[in-house]
Amino acid sequence: MSSNISVSKGVFVFKNGFSSTKNRSKLKRRDENIFSNHLWYRVFYTQWRDIETKLHIINTEKFSSTLEGLIKFVHTNCDQKTDDIPTVVLLTGVNMPDHKEQFTTLSKEIKENITPHCVTLQGQDCQNLKHLIENMINGFINNEEDLINFSDVDQESAYIKKAQCTFSVLQAWYENLYSNNSLLNYSGVNSPKSQKSLANRKVLVVIIPDLENCNEAVLQDFILIIHSYLNVLPFFLIFGVATSLNALHKALPYHVSSKTNIKVFSSQPSTVYLNNVLENVFFTDHCAFSLGGMVFSLFTDLFLFYDLSVTEFIKNYKYSMMEHFSQGNFTALCCYNHNIHDILDQFTHEDFESIRRLYSFRDLVEKESSFKKRVELLTNDDYLKKVVQVKVSMLQEYKHFLHIFLRCLYILVKDLPKTPLGRQIRELYATVTSKTISDCPHFKECFQLLNFLSKENLCLKLKNIIATIENNLFVDENDSKLTEVNEKLKNFLKKLNF
Repeated sequence: MSSNISVSKGVFVFKNGFSSTKNRSKLKRRDENIFSNHLWYRVFYTQWRDIETKLHIINTEKFSSTLEGLIKFVHTNCDQKTDDIPTVVLLTGVNMPDHKEQFTTLSKEIKENITPHCVTLQGQDCQNLKHLIENMINGFINNEEDLINFSDVDQESAYIKKAQCTFSVLQAWYENLYSNNSLLNYSGVNSPKSQKSLANRKVLVVIIPDLENCNEAVLQDFILIIHSYLNVLPFFLIFGVATSLNALHKALPYHVSSKTNIKVFSSQPSTVYLNNVLENVFFTDHCAFSLGGMVFSLFTDLFLFYDLSVTEFIKNYKYSMMEHFSQGNFTALCCYNHNIHDILDQFTHEDFESIRRLYSFRDLVEKESSFKKRVELLTNDDYLKKVVQVKVSMLQEYKHFLHIFLRCLYILVKDLPKTPLGRQIRELYATVTSKTISDCPHFKECFQLLNFLSKENLCLKLKNIIATIENNLFVDENDSKLTEVNEKLKNFLKKLNF
């Protein structure tokens, strides 16, 4: 070996614009599934996608009133220079598992409508002051949304290491970002030029969703430090409190809380949120899948006595749907009424045989009086297809009237003394789907109590029932059964001269 040849040779990699296809292949496979070609999975996927869309709408509406007041408070404090740190305390209740979604929605709303500078810090980020400050400043400066449009070289130059994240770096970054607004000219705060610059700058919002999990001493020092920079860096704090305001008073003594301007907001309780989800999603005709009374009672008990998490309740509901549909293509009959014919057209002979193995099919055959039709049910797939289509349509119609019946009965019994059938519609649903309601002693007790109602209270309940029925008639004007019931109730009110 020559003396001027190294034993080891280096390999150097140069970027030549090559982009890996790994990420692209992941995107292509994201929506693929090993069950994608199965009929039952396609029906399940379509139904759950519709449910998720409705849940997203409800989740957005859930925080609308709270967010409206909160956003208004932020806007008001953004337009003026204050000596105290504007602070929002959001009382979220003990429903810890759902806090993540709530603050994710809040952060998104702030970034879209108020300021792009919004950082969320978890409790584990607040155990050490250095760690807390580095994570906060890193979140502001190295925002992925701000760096996404840069090239690789620009990203490397713009990116700042976490160890280099200090308040002086944050101040320099902020001044450079809004250099055209003359932010450093604070000598004449009341001058028109200064007021215009204050209006144009964007606040730095720091969200801490779980105040109880933060180190109190670290949090106190953090607030005192950012208060000292308030004349050059417009901070805004948002704290999430799961228990009560006592936790805030304990974490922030007077010498710290006096540096803040605190506004308290309360979010919707998780029990109210669950009732809203049930009444507007799962107890409607838009959800073809329904839980039995015992399983539903189990899920509600887990919610009430274990975690108070609506997210976990929805997951349990989804797992129940998955278990049901995964039994085979015959479970695809759990669908919307207008899709039954198309789904039955895709059934194979084996799918019809799966239907014949159901316990309910045995009852159907035994109730058929004609021997010839019994044989047809057992041997003729085309005949079975017609019968199944009729029976599933009848089932969907029954569910439609069940949901209306639930709402009407709930209006009658929800405020009776001792509430024999429960205070919430979910309790009534569990009873109705687990036993014959008319044979239930509590049902008979409710109607005995209704006999003691005054004429005014009874008529008011009947008017609310009529309004509920007419809302359903607005959706389906050709529903003759509902129309008949509605007319009978109106005639009864006329007899009462109300």
